[in-house]
Amino acid sequence: MSCLGGLIQTASGSVWTGKTYKDFAELPKASVQRALAKVAQEVAGQDWEKINVSKEAGLITAVQTVLVGSATQEAPLNILVKDWGGNGVRIEITFSGFVSGSIRSSTLRDSFCKIIEAALKQQCCLRSLGVPL
Repeated sequence: MSCLGGLIQTASGSVWTGKTYKDFAELPKASVQRALAKVAQEVAGQDWEKINVSKEAGLITAVQTVLVGSATQEAPLNILVKDWGGNGVRIEITFSGFVSGSIRSSTLRDSFCKIIEAALKQQCCLRSLGVPL
């Protein structure tokens, strides 16, 4: 799958302590409000739980319940949608947790990619409709 971002730029940690995956995308001429709304809709359409959106902070938080051994644990997802120096929007995605049988890194990569693509769609589609960005 090819998209802007979605390649998981950094991963740190280990299989024993859990890993943190981070990615970002910079979208020229995008609107923070519109990108935040589209990204929130995409997150809600995926398997994330306990979704919270703070319009003031430009922050979306959610969790995914993962199986760790015989126990379950909530793994957090944080998405920051912020102004990119007046030139558009920067989206920063961070997921921390155990990537195992219940959630694989390829599934996580696809999720990140779809989240970033949702923000891209708002940019291209609104422009084609003549809506100023």
